[in-house]
Amino acid sequence: MFTMSHRVRAVLISIAACMLFTAGGVLRAAGPEAWAVPTFESLGLYYNRAMASRGCQVRYRPANTTQWREGYPLVYDPRERQYRGSLVGLKPDTLYDIRLEADGAPIEFQARTRSEEFPIGKTTFCREAPRMRRSPFARAARGKRGACSLPRRGRSM
Repeated sequence: MFTMSHRVRAVLISIAACMLFTAGGVLRAAGPEAWAVPTFESLGLYYNRAMASRGCQVRYRPANTTQWREGYPLVYDPRERQYRGSLVGLKPDTLYDIRLEADGAPIEFQARTRSEEFPIGKTTFCREAPRMRRSPFARAARGKRGACSLPRRGRSM
């Protein structure tokens, strides 16, 4: 069984907080009915609508290109009245045109995958103390919009 150390947990919380609160956000919406949730090399797709008789087809392409690619059809969740799926194997920090089509009714929107580089506003050196092991280190850095503090062990310079 895998047990995560406090230090690993704090670093993962820091990274997650940075991803959640950096400029660009987590969510790219086409409207209330369809949206994408980006990661570095994939886009999670969500489409709120009634179940279609022939499913929901997905096409996508990098923005400003002409060739559409076929994605796997979205899967319908009747509890949420929502289609869901993913586009994987994408390039980081790339804007994509997405076209969903169900029962002949297309909807198009754009979403960008996350960049592999994110701003670090400040590096804070911390002494290892028992109470610090239980608390997350991530916080927004003052004066730098979209930047997070990066915890380091040691002394400040």
